[in-house]
Amino acid sequence: MTLTLQKIEDIAPDQASLSSAKKLLSPSKWQGQGFCETTHTAWGECQGSGSKPYYVVVDVSDIGYKCTCPSRKFPCKHALALMWRYVDDPSPFAPSPTPDWVSDWLGRRRKTTKADTVDDTKKDGTFKPKKSIALADTTDDTTSPIDSEKAQKQAESAKKRAEKVKATTDAQISAGLDEFVGWLDDQVRLGMGVFLDKASERSRQISARLVDAKAGGLSSMVDELPSILHNTPKADRASVAFANFGRWYLLCQAWQKNPDDPDVRRIITKAEDKETVLLGSPLAVIGAWQVVGERVETRRDGLISHTTYLVRLSDENLADENSDPATPTTAVLLDFQHPSGGGKRTTGKVGSVMAGRLVYYPSRVPFRAFFETVETKFINASTSYYDPAVKVVDSDTPLPTLMLCQQKLATAYATQLTHLAWANEFLYAGGKGRLAKDERGRFWYINDGETIFLKNNELSELVLSSDIESAFILWDGRAGELLSVQTKWGLLAC
Repeated sequence: MTLTLQKIEDIAPDQASLSSAKKLLSPSKWQGQGFCETTHTAWGECQGSGSKPYYVVVDVSDIGYKCTCPSRKFPCKHALALMWRYVDDPSPFAPSPTPDWVSDWLGRRRKTTKADTVDDTKKDGTFKPKKSIALADTTDDTTSPIDSEKAQKQAESAKKRAEKVKATTDAQISAGLDEFVGWLDDQVRLGMGVFLDKASERSRQISARLVDAKAGGLSSMVDELPSILHNTPKADRASVAFANFGRWYLLCQAWQKNPDDPDVRRIITKAEDKETVLLGSPLAVIGAWQVVGERVETRRDGLISHTTYLVRLSDENLADENSDPATPTTAVLLDFQHPSGGGKRTTGKVGSVMAGRLVYYPSRVPFRAFFETVETKFINASTSYYDPAVKVVDSDTPLPTLMLCQQKLATAYATQLTHLAWANEFLYAGGKGRLAKDERGRFWYINDGETIFLKNNELSELVLSSDIESAFILWDGRAGELLSVQTKWGLLAC
């Protein structure tokens, strides 16, 4: 049995399900797609209304399916959408290792029999309404003028409610930030020594108050400060705490001036969802990016944060699209997972190439981003190849050159601060240089007359002894963390 659009029409429970499935065909709704030729299964993760995606798998040979959503319709709109996407264009479903959740389903399912075939009659003998994919685009538009007027009024009412809720929330956040600024003043007035002695207790208390004020993003930053101080040399803890206090104060002042500033709102509350970003006119860059660093941390709230740092690869085939000198050359991908999710990797390892359409969150200094479409090649960076004209596969085209920063670190970082005074990290892509270790065991990166202090606790002998073509450093205004270096051995993680 071959999966076709006609077969999808036949198994759909009703026309409304087809119309709902139509809305889920956008690539931005899906991730983790794959296919196994042996078992004839296609799978993917569809973004739902919650924080966790729905896991969908389909046997394209006998039209078996499974979805983790709570729908009482079988198949649900997610399963129909996955089938539809597979029939329309199977190329995103590249052969991949079968995930455990798919293998588990394959082990428990039964094959479809003749008794499972679709029957177009109801139990009372009457025929079911005819369903059609061709009508999926128009089903929702066949409403009467009265229904249209009612829908318009409902939309206007919903908009007014949303505006009222936003105004109430903004007022609550503003009050919470006023209290927080007072707290900052108290810590400075009482002395940093007093604060450092009770940093964990005091940070946790004000962090809880910020949560009550719906400033969850800022709350998380405050809650993480004791951990940052714990990993900072004792002599530097006061200056690190002061620096964070200063950034938070500037952030609060920026909110009071314009709470709708996307940079400010994203940090204080939370990031916009990807669908909202795509509905605007976001900055998007089509090209290839190399993973130059990653960080996986368990936060104090229990969530696992996975941060991936990218540097754009120069590409003559895409020069026309990315010719603007203002086009960013670095990016960061930030994902959060619950520990029960198993820490599933959604990005490439250090040295991998990720090619696709990278969309930036609105910002005066674009940095945080996400891939709308992406293909990843897990590679050994010393023998890596990439041809942007085709899928990411091995070819005879050498890997394009990493795009390095054309300014000194101090100048580039100062430029960022003129736009985002509260910025906490800056990804610096430096050129040729060498590493040095002083008598106190501290590491330094020396590059064309520029000496950068590194806070790495240790570096391998291979990294220390290699000739460095380029270095990728995460700078916080005081010291840098060496993420990786490009050498004749390839890209080496630090």
